[in-house]
Amino acid sequence: MLRRWWAVCDPDVEFSSRIAEADDVTYRGHAGVRDYISNLAEVFEWIRTEPFDVIEEGDRVVVCNRFRARGRGSVVEVEERFFQALRFRDHKSLWWAFYPSKAAALEAVGLSEQDIYSDSSDRALPGDGGPRGVA
Repeated sequence: MLRRWWAVCDPDVEFSSRIAEADDVTYRGHAGVRDYISNLAEVFEWIRTEPFDVIEEGDRVVVCNRFRARGRGSVVEVEERFFQALRFRDHKSLWWAFYPSKAAALEAVGLSEQDIYSDSSDRALPGDGGPRGVA
């Protein structure tokens, strides 16, 4: 699993964990990716993240994710939706952060709803009928 993450992350990647955001930890580089995955494995028995809406504009991407997980030693499963903003360099993730709303994620990468709908494309976002770019 770790090698797959390294393959899609720039060696200079920088990100914060949504789960550990209260700790204000910033992970950096491939060592940060390793530490992040290790920390998740300590907290969760399993995790599933499913992207169901992707907006791509050059090297900037916003993803709406469906997150499901079960904590270690728990029978309770959690499920929620969150937004992730990402920047890429040479087709590898250079930075990402998590946001509670689509608008906040778009703003984090310098985009707005108006920017993504100014495209003359007829592709639509699921459920909203507007155009989009798809990764």
